[in-house]
Amino acid sequence: MNKMSTTSDGAPPQRPLAQVKSFDAHIGLTPKLSIGTAEPESIYEARFTAKMQATRPGGLAPSAKPGGDCEVLLPLPPQLISLADLIVTVNGEPSENVFLRDGKLVWRGTLTGAGPTPMEFTYTAVGRGCIRWRSHPAASLTLFKPRSSRMVPMCECSRCRSSRQA
Repeated sequence: MNKMSTTSDGAPPQRPLAQVKSFDAHIGLTPKLSIGTAEPESIYEARFTAKMQATRPGGLAPSAKPGGDCEVLLPLPPQLISLADLIVTVNGEPSENVFLRDGKLVWRGTLTGAGPTPMEFTYTAVGRGCIRWRSHPAASLTLFKPRSSRMVPMCECSRCRSSRQA
């Protein structure tokens, strides 16, 4: 990861969200049960691949440098156990400007050019708990197209069990 300025809690300060113009994701979830725990827990592996087009937030000049940084937020399992196989490309070039904040994977950088910038994200995450995939806060819901045969794994927490029985 590249060096970035951080706040007192160690996280980089927030920047404006990029404007996501298109977002096409494939999400593969594999439910599993934990091994070696006193009580079996519902865990799952999430394989996430997304292609998007994003632009700088309104009001940022194309020549802006540090002050022109923006962010793209991506979902992670609510109780993250591990994150692996992370690949991020921006305009076809690898990017290491990623970090975790508030349960999300965050990319930070400057989007250049007048038009949308192509971005690709791939990762595998293992987590537990109930997962709810939501669109990027700066994206129109009509542009958010997750593709998965199963959006929510069969979680065994009391809330999920009771909702299945209703």
